[in-house]
Amino acid sequence: MAQVDMEKRARLVSGLINKTVEGRIQWREGVREGAFVTDFTRSSITLEKHKFAYTGEECHEEWHSIEVSNEKGHIIDRFDLEDVLVYISEKSLGSRLFIPQVLEEGDSVGALAESFFGGVRFSAMNGDDVYDGVLQELAS
Repeated sequence: MAQVDMEKRARLVSGLINKTVEGRIQWREGVREGAFVTDFTRSSITLEKHKFAYTGEECHEEWHSIEVSNEKGHIIDRFDLEDVLVYISEKSLGSRLFIPQVLEEGDSVGALAESFFGGVRFSAMNGDDVYDGVLQELAS
């Protein structure tokens, strides 16, 4: 089976991050806890947070995956977000691929992945509406 090259994944990831930061992508909660989905005309993207669990111990390792699905919902590619962000960093592609607001987040792969996931989660869970509702009740 043919593999998607890292350059194409890097363009996909940077596009998702940029458009999410700009508020131009609508995310929704996925079926699994910690998964969020955005739909395109003939495909969808799922961003999911994973935790490496130790039996009887606290979890310390987390990572994020991206799934690309076709119009029938079949997964055509799945990869770790952090692997692509490392590729972007090692190839010094950040300044070419990311908008300035993303670059201001810093150059840490883990921080960028978590910031992206946090933004997606907040958007999908209607964080602004929740805050506005609470603030409205507090004002009355």
